[in-house]
Amino acid sequence: MRVGPFIIARRYTYKAMCQQCGALVQHRLDREQDEARPCGNGHLVPPTIARAMLLPPRPVGWKPGDDAKPAPRPYSRREVRGHNAKYEASMMRKPRAF
Repeated sequence: MRVGPFIIARRYTYKAMCQQCGALVQHRLDREQDEARPCGNGHLVPPTIARAMLLPPRPVGWKPGDDAKPAPRPYSRREVRGHNAKYEASMMRKPRAF
């Protein structure tokens, strides 16, 4: 597998179909504003996917690195059962006060 600008450019492209003749036109997502491109017959094909549709808007005051903290991993069944067994055992040892 080659690594280079071809691979990177390929990830951010998609094809749109001309509504008049059915020809395919390649658009890019990595540009902020992608304009309509002409198909092989000269018809203008507007982009069908907007970059804003794919990326959620960032909150006001957001800085890179704010969301760098990873989410905690969920406990496995073994860890949950181990915890519950220890809890039940400690509850059996303690006399209940009424």
